[in-house]
Amino acid sequence: MTAYSAPGMMDIDDIVAREFIIDKADLYKKSRHREIVEARQLAIYIRIELQLMTTTQSAKLYNRDHCTALWALKQVNALYKTDKVFRGKTDRVMKQVNAIIKEREFNDVRYELMSRHIKKVIN
Repeated sequence: MTAYSAPGMMDIDDIVAREFIIDKADLYKKSRHREIVEARQLAIYIRIELQLMTTTQSAKLYNRDHCTALWALKQVNALYKTDKVFRGKTDRVMKQVNAIIKEREFNDVRYELMSRHIKKVIN
């Protein structure tokens, strides 16, 4: 599974990379620079918490194992509580991701209503 295999996967990485001022490709590299690690951890956290992916699934997207994803969950929670800069970045990312989720849910509902209407017209 790659970051490009499912709808919406690129959106999260784009938002996180833009907020942390890094290249999106850095999220998939083995770099251990703090800004890249924190961005990657947040991306993994979002995929687990909002997209309901397993730790294994989310970790594989970034060429990591499930233990790294578990560590990411712990670190994001700890950093959010103690680091004001990280908290601000996280809040901005989450606001943008939630907006995308709401837009997609609205479009899904709209598509469903249109489908029902078309079925009624046809029958």
